[in-house]
Amino acid sequence: MSQSTLTNITIDGQLQSSEDGLLALAQFFRELRFPSLKALNLGILSSQILQDRGDLDTEALRFIAEHRALTHLWVCGRQPHGSSASTSSSFFERIPEDFLVAATTAVPFLPNLSSFNGFIPDLAKLFLPLPGLNKPILPPSRIAHLSITLRGTDEPSYLTTFGAGDRPPLFNNLTFFHLDFLLRASPVSFVEWLQGAGQHLCITKDVKELSISSVDALDAEVRLLLS
Repeated sequence: MSQSTLTNITIDGQLQSSEDGLLALAQFFRELRFPSLKALNLGILSSQILQDRGDLDTEALRFIAEHRALTHLWVCGRQPHGSSASTSSSFFERIPEDFLVAATTAVPFLPNLSSFNGFIPDLAKLFLPLPGLNKPILPPSRIAHLSITLRGTDEPSYLTTFGAGDRPPLFNNLTFFHLDFLLRASPVSFVEWLQGAGQHLCITKDVKELSISSVDALDAEVRLLLS
């Protein structure tokens, strides 16, 4: 294994409150580059402990932006059983908008990206125009594979963001959609979400594969959806 040939990296899980661990992660982002990298899973960036670590977020964003060959990016980690909004944090939501724009618009940001995994606020920051910009940082039409983890604090505020009006689905070239629904944390039902924001995000006739996972059983609602 070498830095020049590595194509896949996964750093997942929930980061613990160890200063040594935080420093090591920051050093990784600051000092290492992988010119052949195609798939990057930085689920560890959703650790709640990073909520107030803007220095590490800055290094992480630079690391991501400089790997322009990436086709797959994950910024939402595996959620433990019974997890909720209080145990996870949205990486791109934490990035100040002015810094995000400056770091991603000097050169095209991830021009080969076709697969993304994140929380709803991550999607809002990347795929909807930010104030002062007339276009999104990433064109949603590039994305063929989309995975979303829904937290209880996300749905009410973002339902109208993505689902308002009669505009066509945001992700109009999807072939695969995965929804990780944290039911215990959510004040809205699964079916309500899909019928609201879900249809504007990605549920189109071109989606060939729909995958659903949840903390709790969704048998009755899934049967209703698929009937």
